[in-house]
Amino acid sequence: MATVPWSLASHVIGTISSWLGGRHQRSLSRNTTTVKITNITSLPEELIIAVMEFSEWSDILRMRRCCKVLHSTSQARSVWVALLHRYYLTVFPRPFLLPKPLEHCASSELEALITGWFRDVRDFSDEFSPPQTSTLQVNIKEHKKLGTIPGGRFMLYSAHEGSVYYQDPQNVSNAPPILLIQSPFYDSLTRYEVDMNFSFEPLFPRNSDFLKCEALEDQWFPRSLNLVLAWHSYETMSPDVRETVIEVWTLLPQVVGGELVGYLGQRLSSFNEDPYGVIISCAILGDKVAYGMPGATLANNPAVVVVNWAGLNRGSFPDHRVYLPIDPAENLTLLPESRIMVVYHQSVGIWSLAQGTPSYALPPSRRQRVLSVVPAWMKLFDCPIVFGTGTNFFIRNSIRIVIPTLRGLYGMLLPCFSQGTHIDRPIEVVRLVQGKYKLAGADNLQWYGYRKGASGFNRSHLVLQYSWPDDIPFAGIARIIPEQHKKWVCTYFHFDEALNRIQTFNEHTLQYHIVDLSSQPVI
Repeated sequence: MATVPWSLASHVIGTISSWLGGRHQRSLSRNTTTVKITNITSLPEELIIAVMEFSEWSDILRMRRCCKVLHSTSQARSVWVALLHRYYLTVFPRPFLLPKPLEHCASSELEALITGWFRDVRDFSDEFSPPQTSTLQVNIKEHKKLGTIPGGRFMLYSAHEGSVYYQDPQNVSNAPPILLIQSPFYDSLTRYEVDMNFSFEPLFPRNSDFLKCEALEDQWFPRSLNLVLAWHSYETMSPDVRETVIEVWTLLPQVVGGELVGYLGQRLSSFNEDPYGVIISCAILGDKVAYGMPGATLANNPAVVVVNWAGLNRGSFPDHRVYLPIDPAENLTLLPESRIMVVYHQSVGIWSLAQGTPSYALPPSRRQRVLSVVPAWMKLFDCPIVFGTGTNFFIRNSIRIVIPTLRGLYGMLLPCFSQGTHIDRPIEVVRLVQGKYKLAGADNLQWYGYRKGASGFNRSHLVLQYSWPDDIPFAGIARIIPEQHKKWVCTYFHFDEALNRIQTFNEHTLQYHIVDLSSQPVI
């Protein structure tokens, strides 16, 4: 990346801006030396590139339209790498994922992601091109759709015995699903389907030290993705849980020739839990795993259990665990600074792990009877919450969580890593998009990013755009997708925020669509 003194770069930026506006500046001063400029192209190419590295993305696109020299220099890879570094965690939140390691990303790929982030969602008044469509090789009777690997490209399925498979629907070979995680009950002869819950570790900092030492390249393209899975195997003669197994796995990206071609699963830990307390949710952050157990008998009170998963093997029960005597729910998230969030039907609660009851070597079937603890923070909404497929974001020392309800889109701001700054910021809840509109009533019909999302409600398919209180103000909008295009926006979709497209899968026709929602950027 070319380097020039800031004083010189800022002076040249002013020169270029004046030239673009029609007011020609004939000299460029540096100390006592005067350089005559008769045309912008008389500047050395290295200097033009260096100036662009200090410019905004919109200025670069404007300069590109002026002449062939600026068009060429605006495509320099170092320009877009510099923008990525400058915008990350100031404009772009974490996660902001690249499709491959940074060293393998071409200039055009970085430009598409960066400029795509700033593009507005389209108003659908112009002609709408048909999506890219392919028919996948998958047997829905054998593989049930689970979701996607973070990034949205690879789809996940579960088999009858609980094994997890993945598939790349954008691969031209159109290969069937590939085994990724083998179930501990893969050789089970039970006629009942093995129940499985899973959750990926959120891609935000685990703690303040992690925030300081983690390389940026590993944040943009993680070297591993951790997830927790909980399986229940049922008896062959009656639908009673025979065994409960919890495992932590990591997915290792496989990069060949600079391209991401798949993932390899590796087990990190395995342990058992009380088979009489069915697990309905789980979460992972760092070395901790949490799971919700509603309690099947009077001897088993409802609880959220937190354990350290490191070094455990199947057949063992964690000696040290923390019981939070609260009602669990299907949506559970471990947060930095030893907090846990539970999303209920119409409320969100946050507890400190310090509110739990530590227990050493307590048999799982004899959970302690302790009084319920009130949340450290709770928010009650005026209508049901539909939540589960969204992504948690991190920017400006706070976690941002999009909360879709049936009647509106809300956002939560959870401050973190502020210890020692003498700033005690409260948790905020804001409405991201004002007005009357209805969102989908199921997770597989919606997806929301940091500033753009989509909902496939049966009567009103919407794309939405919004901003957070400390971002550049933007009045939230909800645009209706026209009737003739609804057939492409079906169930099981992922919204790619940077590339402005919905990736959908129709389990009846086995068709996979990529629907482009971009409008031209305003520059």
